[in-house]
Formats: sequence, structure tokens, C-alpha cells
Amino acid sequence: MVLLTRAVAVFMLNSVLGLLASAASGAAVALTFGWLLPMTAVSALALAAAVAARSAVVGAGAGVAAWVITVLAGQTASGQLTASVTNAHAYLPYLAVAACCATVVICAVRPERGLQ
Repeated sequence: MVLLTRAVAVFMLNSVLGLLASAASGAAVALTFGWLLPMTAVSALALAAAVAARSAVVGAGAGVAAWVITVLAGQTASGQLTASVTNAHAYLPYLAVAACCATVVICAVRPERGLQ
């Protein structure tokens, strides 16, 4: 699970830096919203699944499945492979998924009161 945690941290940091760089460059906007935000959401989903199942393998499988579903759904809907990650309407769902997964991880790893 350490690698999944590192992946989430790296993608989150890179997404924040990409958002800051987007103010200066149009190329950074495309990279940030086309690659970094979707990967942040998928890695957060993988970490949330791993923490909930207490298995890194389950988390990795959930992350791969989420990415495959995202790519195939986008490709089916538009007929283009790149449309699944460059669709402007998907940015908010990507951020919402990342936030929900972060909430699941925080709730799953917090110590329960009275059990210590």
C-alpha cells in the first residue's frame, strides 16, 4: 500500500503544480486536465479500495479496472481514444472521485476511540 500512497501523493502534488502552471501556459492546462487529474482520481480510488479491503492487490486491481472503464466508456461514447481524458465535462467527476476516495481512506485509517 506504500506504493499506492506514494502514487496518490505524487499525482496530487503534480496536479496542484499543474493547476498553478495552467495560469501561465495553455500546454499546462491540457496536461493537467488531460492526464494528471484523471490519474489522481484513479490512484485515489485504488488507495481507497486497498485500504478498505486491506489488500494492495485489490487496490491495484480496482485502479486498473477504473482506468479501463474510463477509457472504454469515453472511447465508446465519442469514438476517440483520447476523448475519455480530454473531455472538459469529466474534470469535475474526476475531482469528486478523488475527494471521495480521500475521505474513504481518512475514515478507514483513523483510530477508533475506545478501542485503545
